[in-house]
Amino acid sequence: MRRLKRSESSFVRGVRALLSSFCLVLTICTFASVLRRQKLIRSDTKARLGKGSSAVFFFAPKPGFKEIPENILAWRHELKSIQGDIVLFLNDEADRSKAKLLGIHTEYVQEAASGLPLLSSILDTIAHYSQTSAVGFGNSDISPGENLARVLLPLLRLDYAQVPPHIVDSELVHHKMVDRSERGWLIVLTRVDYETQPSLGTFHKGGGVDFWIWNNVEQNNNIFGVPAIVPGFRLARPWFDNWLTSTALQVGGRHVVDGSMVLKIYHKKHTRLHGVGNWDDPKHADKLRQDPDWVHNSKLSHTRIRTVNGSLSHYYLGIGTTCEAVFFLSLHDNSTCSEIQLHSRAKAIPCPACKTCFLAETPSSPVLSVHVSHSSNCDSS
Repeated sequence: MRRLKRSESSFVRGVRALLSSFCLVLTICTFASVLRRQKLIRSDTKARLGKGSSAVFFFAPKPGFKEIPENILAWRHELKSIQGDIVLFLNDEADRSKAKLLGIHTEYVQEAASGLPLLSSILDTIAHYSQTSAVGFGNSDISPGENLARVLLPLLRLDYAQVPPHIVDSELVHHKMVDRSERGWLIVLTRVDYETQPSLGTFHKGGGVDFWIWNNVEQNNNIFGVPAIVPGFRLARPWFDNWLTSTALQVGGRHVVDGSMVLKIYHKKHTRLHGVGNWDDPKHADKLRQDPDWVHNSKLSHTRIRTVNGSLSHYYLGIGTTCEAVFFLSLHDNSTCSEIQLHSRAKAIPCPACKTCFLAETPSSPVLSVHVSHSSNCDSS
């Protein structure tokens, strides 16, 4: 009888081991299938948004929406008019189905345990969209200005090859790099905040950066222009935007340009985590310190990165704003044609300390310029 029990016990253990092995194989196969499916989706999406696309902009809207947010559809409308499009980072299958019904392309994104998207995953995916002329990424509560389609295409024609690259170190000192040229550029944008009407809004002067647009150079869509490991910042929390901008300024892989005066973007004021209106409001500091994602980003913002060209990024609170960009854009209108001009900025002064950053300052000699046609009489050079 004991031998029978031992035999049965061995048999049960054997069955359990077999089932465990089967489950492990099934898990591995399922994971491989998911990876293959994501690869096929990405390849298909890239094929449809490949050569001929002027620009593809990426957004990671908050999951569980009833309908695609109107401001995101506005971006799509603007980009479609210049042979561009949008891509949404969505993991929820119901959200993906809603996007698919409208013909909107989607990508999966890695998430933190809290469910917030990871910046590193987003930038890695965007870097693979190397056949489009330019890409962009911005906060999902931002709306496009009325001149996006009219201005974006001419901006793609600006050739920075003869402009010496500059870096802005962590002490906000400019360094001209005359030993090399760089065609890559990164346009950084600060939003216009409004409560009721966009036309009544004012530039956000708290230092936040809300949108990044960069061109594809030699099939390289890396936002920095050089390979670099991005820390695990979580979206929908502060600091990643300033860290990202400051790092781009310090590593020097692209010309960093403040385009806020030319490419207007809008943001309707709203409350955030714990009812906070502004992240830097000291009244809510204690509440925010209880949020793990807020604390996580705060710690990561002081992470240094070393790139393949040896550059070292050093961030500290208060830098990494659009006002520190070495160059800025201005738009000059007349009845038949407009001209976009690229100007050098004399000093890197962080917002909100910079008082002239968002004024229409116009140095006498632009570094580069390009025309925006209103009619056939305008020189499109």
